[in-house]
Amino acid sequence: MKLKIACLQLNPAIHQVEANVAKVRTLLASVKDALDIVVLPELAITGYNFQSRKAIEPYLEQGDTGRSVALAQEIARLRNCFAVIGYPELHQSTIYNLAVVVGPHGQVVHRYRKTFLYEADERWGCSENPQRDFAAFDLVLDRDYYRETQGGSGTASSEGTGNASSEGTGNASSEGSSLPTSDGLKSGLSQGELSQSELSHLSHTSNSQASHTSDVFPLASSRTSVRVNLGICMDLNPYKFEAPFNAFEFAMRCYDQQARLVLCPMAWLLPHSPSIDSKHGWSASEKLRQGNAFALRHFSASPRYEINTGNSPPPSASPASTAGDSPFTPAVPCTSTVDYWILRFFPFLNHPHSLPKAFRSVTVVTCNRSGVEHDVVYGGSSSIFQFDGTAPSSTAIDSSNPSVSVLGSLGQGLEGILVREVDVEVTLG
Repeated sequence: MKLKIACLQLNPAIHQVEANVAKVRTLLASVKDALDIVVLPELAITGYNFQSRKAIEPYLEQGDTGRSVALAQEIARLRNCFAVIGYPELHQSTIYNLAVVVGPHGQVVHRYRKTFLYEADERWGCSENPQRDFAAFDLVLDRDYYRETQGGSGTASSEGTGNASSEGTGNASSEGSSLPTSDGLKSGLSQGELSQSELSHLSHTSNSQASHTSDVFPLASSRTSVRVNLGICMDLNPYKFEAPFNAFEFAMRCYDQQARLVLCPMAWLLPHSPSIDSKHGWSASEKLRQGNAFALRHFSASPRYEINTGNSPPPSASPASTAGDSPFTPAVPCTSTVDYWILRFFPFLNHPHSLPKAFRSVTVVTCNRSGVEHDVVYGGSSSIFQFDGTAPSSTAIDSSNPSVSVLGSLGQGLEGILVREVDVEVTLG
């Protein structure tokens, strides 16, 4: 089934929620085509890199009535589509990093709380998702289904949240984290290859656990639907960067639950963000100085928007994109970042040591942000890529493997919108 997916890459300014909302509206207005799914980044209109719980508290949203959900509802109703947005949630006294899916009539049809936290999440008091199963859900592709089920309004409790409370304030401010950095590479990569023993381990790891499903919208059986997994940024990495690199926890749950569409809101770092520098031995103050200098050099002018609807060839990818070192080409995606995302979905690659393929295609959307917050430089490069279960096997573990096609990517230093029509494998009701 053909679905048109839009991925918005933003540089949200902290403490400027309404300005960030206006930017979202401007970008979406630039695309006149009908859209089926619109994906926004992690903490999309708030920023991410808050320095304390006190700093983020004015921007926490309770339940489904906050500013972020309202924006997603506005998008969904205006474009008659599904919308995905990330925001900081306050449930009772606990903070979560949440992504929500809103249906075409404004209903919240699914919620997911981030399971694997990055250090920045912990700094502003975020808690791990108490449900650690990365549960999938079935997205019914009949636009009237959720209106019929819920009467056209209201909310729905869905997997991976452990419930959500009601009223919300709306406003947010944040900053980012998650990284395809040397930290990840040290955990299991050696010059672009995993060891044979690490790869062969995968053939014994699939456990086909039963998924935890939504109490309100259970796994569909009578309507045309697509099995979806949501993952937020750090979820793609090994747990705390301490788990075995080849455990592929999130990707394995996607594989076991037969997900055919994976949507990943992100605030993923550039590989050489000053905040994670290990090469120069910079002090905290020097990292901040480097971040400020990078922002002045690359982000001080008026924003540059990339409207990528597939009608023109993308610029050549940059093999090495660094902050503080040359080169950094804002309009060019960072190949190492995109290749790392592909690697983290290794179970879906056709590789001699991967798993049997029972799918025709699996589509992954990595919706990242760009820009600088303090000493953090984000990696942009939002991408849509697709795995082909019927393609020949290859020893490659990146975009050169013939079983994966990168359908499009945005530049690492721009804001913009990436739109692609993808053929998604569905279940017919």
